Amino acid sequence: MRIPRFTPMARPRNTLFVIALLAGGLAVWLGVGGAGAASARTAGTVNADVQAGNDQCGDDTGGDVIGTAKYGRKGKKNDTIKVDFKLTHAAPNRKYHVQLWLVTGPDECTKLKEYGVIRTDAQGRADKKMEYGPIGVSTVFGDAYYDNGHEDNDSVAVTI
Repeated sequence: MRIPRFTPMARPRNTLFVIALLAGGLAVWLGVGGAGAASARTAGTVNADVQAGNDQCGDDTGGDVIGTAKYGRKGKKNDTIKVDFKLTHAAPNRKYHVQLWLVTGPDECTKLKEYGVIRTDAQGRADKKMEYGPIGVSTVFGDAYYDNGHEDNDSVAVTI
């Protein structure tokens, strides 16, 4: 079931993704995560693909990559998430609404904030910087949905 982006309601997710995400988070917490997880956590940033047509709460659908989202933290208490959301191969000359979402549990996510509209250039490029906080360690993803409200382009969810 597809839920419109204009409400902060839950969206369906792939259960296997949730299990993998929890296992990965536990591995990092226990210090047994792979080099990628450790280096992303140590460096304070993590990158994620933005996938065309992805409306699965940040689940990796394997869709065409149309951009990247770089996630990090800032603030004295490191309690603010910052995101550099870039579309690099999106549809040209199109308006997209940019949002940040929180994964709240199995099969659901909630919109944290709407960050306005960006418009891609003739090459399909646009970017938006976002910040949200205070917030503790969380699993989040960005989304740029087409102005008609029916075409989502989620980044893959990250825990930061």
